[in-house]
Amino acid sequence: MEDTTHYAPLLSDSDDGNPVVSPRRFEKRTSIFYLAIIASQTLLFLGFVAFNWSTYTKSNSAACSQVVYSPLQHLLEYKPVLYSNGLRDQMSVYQGEPSREVDQAWEDLYNDFGISAIPKEQAELLDNKTIALPNGKHLVEISVFHSLHCLNTMRKALRADYYTDPATGIIVGFDSEEKLQEHISHCIDDLRRSLQCGSDVSAIVWHNVPGKKSPQPSMDIVHSCRNFDKIADWAKKHRVVEF
Repeated sequence: MEDTTHYAPLLSDSDDGNPVVSPRRFEKRTSIFYLAIIASQTLLFLGFVAFNWSTYTKSNSAACSQVVYSPLQHLLEYKPVLYSNGLRDQMSVYQGEPSREVDQAWEDLYNDFGISAIPKEQAELLDNKTIALPNGKHLVEISVFHSLHCLNTMRKALRADYYTDPATGIIVGFDSEEKLQEHISHCIDDLRRSLQCGSDVSAIVWHNVPGKKSPQPSMDIVHSCRNFDKIADWAKKHRVVEF
């Protein structure tokens, strides 16, 4: 049986005898051309996304990384924290007149878990070597807890009227005024180093305040802070009671 299906020729002759591309072939070439453009634009877009993601990842990891090994570095994360100005009705539990409640708030920040024990394989990664305990673990103190202890000591020294031991006449925990002053000097410099090391770059803003001749700083701003709760949780799990 004769096939009567009509196929459009790919080439046809023009009036002057020269072959020309048929509409069907022209449409095919046009489709390929546009597909090539779409593919190239897609590749460019994916490359742009990959580059920016790589840049973001590097900058983010750089912000969170430790250049000196810490057994807690895998826990480091940042979160926004709104500071209060610490004045009048915005005072925290760590402020105000000395009391058992204020003392307990400070003690809860570090006292029961400030000294930690880590396994040998982690201790070997430290830049500075530390001693081993009888159980084979190694002794460390995470710096933030030492700084909190220092700040608490300075807080007590400012209110000697409340914290002086009646028996010695010296702030509780010290056996001489010389030792107290030496420790206070140590703590002031430790906190200086800690502040410079952490270098909080959150921006304090300024406002015009009625009744003030010049703009005033506003301390109740959002800061980018390491998650202290995670650090404290780690320390509680690794705390050393006696050594």
